[in-house]
Parts: sequence; structure tokens; C-alpha cells
Amino acid sequence: MKNLLQNLLIFFALGLCVLLAVQWHRESVLRQQLQRSDKATRSVSETIDLLQGDVSRLEAEITRIDGLRQQIMTDIVAREAEAARLKAEVKSLGVALTKANLNITVQNGALKSLASERDDAVQRYNQLAVDYNALVERWNAQQQALTNATPALR
Repeated sequence: MKNLLQNLLIFFALGLCVLLAVQWHRESVLRQQLQRSDKATRSVSETIDLLQGDVSRLEAEITRIDGLRQQIMTDIVAREAEAARLKAEVKSLGVALTKANLNITVQNGALKSLASERDDAVQRYNQLAVDYNALVERWNAQQQALTNATPALR
């Protein structure tokens, strides 16, 4: 019986050793799986952190771009108002230009009339000068004739 107990004890000890070896093997497999899972979790966590950083940067960029869009819209409204003002000014200047052109046309007609009157006055003056010169020549001729005849009378 002693032999049987010893064999039984050895059998149980070997069984426990096998059980311990199986548990160690199972634990090492589980630890490897846990390490892979932990690596995957860390990788996912790092990816999430990177993506959250990207989201924060993109939200800041969206806010900046929205501000720029608002500023551009304000500039567009201001420029449209300025364009409308300039169009009205151009229209009023066009009316003023048309009025000025009409006044110039009227003044041009008046100048032509005055030039025609001046030409008539110059022609009459020239004719008067010709007549005066002819009269002076006749007067001088008459005076010469009288001067020449007077010594004979004396």
C-alpha cells in the first residue's frame, strides 16, 4: 500500500505539474493576447488623440475661415454700396456733361454770330478806310492844285 500511496502521490504530483504547465502556457498565451490588445488599445487611443487634435485644429480653421467669410461679405456689401454711389455720381456727371455740351454748342453759335458781325464790321471799316484814303488823295490833289495855282495868282 505504501507503494500504491507513493505511486498515487507521484501521479498526483505529476498531474499537478502538468496542470501547472498547462496553466502557465495558458497564462502566457493570455498575456500575449492582453499585450496585443493593450497595444491595439494604445494605438486606437493615440489615433483618437490625434484625430481630436485634428478636429480642434479644423474647428479653429473653420472659425477663422468663417470670420474671413464674414469680413468678405461686409466688404462686398460696402463695395456694392460704393458702386451704387459711383453709378449715381456717373449718371449725374453725365447729365452735367450733356448740359455743358449743350451750353458749349450755344456759346459756339454765339461766337460764330459775333465773329460774323466782327467780319462785317471789319469789312465796313476797310471800305471806310479805302474811301477815306481816296478822299485824302483827292484832298491832297486839290490842295496841291491850289498850291500850284496860288503862286501863279500872286
